[in-house]
Formats: sequence, structure tokens, C-alpha cells
Amino acid sequence: MKQITVTQLKSLEACSDQVQLFEDTFGPVLEVKSLREAKALARKHTVFDTDWASEYLLSSEGYEAYKKAKAPHWEAYEKAVIPYWEAYEKAVIPYWEAYKKARTPHLEAYKKARTPHLEAYKKARASHLEAYRKAVAPRWEDYDKVRTLVFAEIWWKENT
Repeated sequence: MKQITVTQLKSLEACSDQVQLFEDTFGPVLEVKSLREAKALARKHTVFDTDWASEYLLSSEGYEAYKKAKAPHWEAYEKAVIPYWEAYEKAVIPYWEAYKKARTPHLEAYKKARTPHLEAYKKARASHLEAYRKAVAPRWEDYDKVRTLVFAEIWWKENT
């Protein structure tokens, strides 16, 4: 049986919101009895920062193995989201340019002029950003699942 504890996370200076999430999810101690259980937990709980965990809970060899195993999945994610990011940028750039142009002349004039332009930019950006996030969410979820599984497997093997 292997354990990760709140005390351990705190002693490694994990960020407080991740420690709280861990404690809310598992209590003060997470006990894992098998690799199968570790993988099941990884599939279910992809919100944990396994990048941090791999650096602090694995050996240096385990950390390198984690980075190597997740690298092709990160590259695939980045490649998959490029068209969505480009569409987002293309849609909001005119509003950003108009905003920058409106703010330039003088500070007071800028303060008066910026509000409608900034609001137009924010309004235009919101729907495009939401569309981008919606489009890439499945890809991020796929990547997240892989990296949590990779962490679980390496963590289990290192603690056997």
C-alpha cells in the first residue's frame, strides 16, 4: 500500500488550493493498494496538478520519465488547438487594435474614449474565447487524462 498525505504535500510546499482540494477529495491520507487503483484514481481526478506532483513526489528519473511520456501528448494538444487559437486571435485583433488606437492620444481623452472600445473588445472577445475554450476542452481533457495516468503509473512503480 502506498500513501500520499496532506502533511507530505504541505511539507513539500504544495500550493494551498491543491492541498485543500486533495484533503476535500481524499481526507488527510490517500491510500492506494494497486497500480490499477492508482490508474482509476488518475482517470477520475484529473484536476490535480500532476506536473507539480511529478516534480516533487517522483525521483529525478521518474520525473524525466513523466516528462518524456507526456511530451507527445502535449505536442498533439498544442497542434490540435492551433486553428482554434488562430481563429480567436483573428476575431479579436481588430477590436484590440481599435482599443489601442483609442487610448493613445492623451490620458484624459483615453480614459473617456477607451470605455466603449474596451467594452466592444471584451464583448467580442468573450464569445470567441468561449468558442475557443469549448473547442479545445475535449483535447485538454484527453491530454489531462494521459498525464494523470502517466504520473500514477510512475508513482506506483517508484513506490513499490
